[in-house]
Amino acid sequence: MKKFWNSRWYDNKWFLRIASLVFAVFLYGMVQASSPSVTSLSNLQQVVSVDTTETISNVPVKLGKHDDDIFVSQLQETVTVTLTGPKNIVSSLASGNLVVQTEDLTGIETGQQTLKLEIPGLPDSVKYQINPSRVVVQVARRKTVTVPVEYEIEEGTIASGMEVGNVTLNPSQVELTGNEENINKVKRAYIRISNTTAHNRTFTGKFKLQVVDADNKLLDVNANVSEVEAHVELNAQQRKTVNLVVAAQGESNSYRYQYQLIDASQIALQGSASVLENIRNIKVNVDVSNLTSSATLKGQLELPEGVTANLSGPVSVAVTVTPITTDTSDTTSSTPAASSSSAVEEAPTTPNQNGGNANPGVTEENNANPGGQDVE
Repeated sequence: MKKFWNSRWYDNKWFLRIASLVFAVFLYGMVQASSPSVTSLSNLQQVVSVDTTETISNVPVKLGKHDDDIFVSQLQETVTVTLTGPKNIVSSLASGNLVVQTEDLTGIETGQQTLKLEIPGLPDSVKYQINPSRVVVQVARRKTVTVPVEYEIEEGTIASGMEVGNVTLNPSQVELTGNEENINKVKRAYIRISNTTAHNRTFTGKFKLQVVDADNKLLDVNANVSEVEAHVELNAQQRKTVNLVVAAQGESNSYRYQYQLIDASQIALQGSASVLENIRNIKVNVDVSNLTSSATLKGQLELPEGVTANLSGPVSVAVTVTPITTDTSDTTSSTPAASSSSAVEEAPTTPNQNGGNANPGVTEENNANPGGQDVE
């Protein structure tokens, strides 16, 4: 025996190889003995469905069956749904187009109503909970009208020096549907044309449709479109220089009046060609009703709508007032009459028909001042 241990058998490589082989065969046998249970578990998972629960948010709510002549408002747009059932079915429903609808509304009365929510068409193996399970709505008679679309252009949308030409809207009219009370309140349907930067050329854009009442308050009605396309044509504005004319109010028969423009005798205008074509001069309105002696007054420019000018604010006008004396010794004398302000306005003017000076911002001082003559 002593000789056997002294032979160091555990250092013999052949012995170690044989021992390793025996141990490997032993392990293989153990694995094979346990494999039927592993296979059974795999097969079990294939034939048995495990129940699961899944919660889905923002599920849309639609109307159930209803009469065509009713309109339902204040209906909640989305709800939360919890599904419980076979995992494969629940997963399929959760990833699909799940829809919640109201109960059948056929023959429902008008006014405030509480409606039950449900999910039709689910398998019997799937249970569900809807939160909230009921909604409070307003039921009214339905009415539909067709109205034209109007537009507004916000200040700052059009660049300086440009004017709006033709505006084409698509669609030019919309169909509105709602409860009869709200539809009867409709004043207009319109869009607000705007942009973050001013346009200096023709442009096209889509803008949100708004439906309002007489107080410009939004109405709860449905339109067949939510946006309207607007094609806005822009044209460069024209320029024209014309004379300033003093238009006096409140003249007295006891005085003579003479008017002299101090700041400028002409004004450079900018606007559409159709408007500028009809402008011959621009009035400077002054009130002399309380004037009994010479003074300098501030006159107000009377600019037509849609026209801008190189002058802004009041215009200084020198008014010379002279009392009229009556010679009582002359029995044939008559009472002098002061001319009206219209005589001042009709003083000869020579409007610039070619668009004015090369620099319309520069005014000219000259002695041919309209209204610069004596007025009696």
